[in-house]
Amino acid sequence: MRKLHIILILTAFIMSYSYSQDKVKKSYIPLKPFWSSSAGGGVIIPTGNFSSIYKPSLNLGLELAYNPKPLLTIFFDLGYDILNLKQSLNGSTPAIIELSAGARLYTGRNRLRFFAEGSFGDYIYRYTLYNGVLGAPSSYSNGNLGLKGGVGAEWSFSTGTSFYLKTDYTTIFTSGNKSNFYGVYIGLRTLF
Repeated sequence: MRKLHIILILTAFIMSYSYSQDKVKKSYIPLKPFWSSSAGGGVIIPTGNFSSIYKPSLNLGLELAYNPKPLLTIFFDLGYDILNLKQSLNGSTPAIIELSAGARLYTGRNRLRFFAEGSFGDYIYRYTLYNGVLGAPSSYSNGNLGLKGGVGAEWSFSTGTSFYLKTDYTTIFTSGNKSNFYGVYIGLRTLF
């Protein structure tokens, strides 16, 4: 019985090697234009003047993208950053809503692909302050233009579905100075 197990294991091993040599390299990205969507999250890390007010904070995001060519993506982002203040400010709950558009360039059509991306958009600061006497919330918002650039990697675990990991640097142009932060994100992308 033991010899039978050894023969079966050796046969399976030899067949797997002979099969892998005949395989044609599989493409995980279509050649024709396609749409994709993704959802992800991560951490933003404030720098410069922005870091004197805020601690590293949570980011959530959605993306809709059109791929006119396999190595080029044009995308639209909706992001929500839940900001953590270093010091409490009357129960304030600040956030940044990101509405941006940009382009991404990929290195290939393999299972593991690297990319560089850039975008511009409107970054809307939202604050909700609570009045200590009446307890009534007051909301404020202010929109500013911003730029973002970054790099990342995407791993396709099946045709049409992939994980991504990326990092970027964002500059938001505010009156008097700039708000800057790094971001590190992970997410899931699907083609349709």
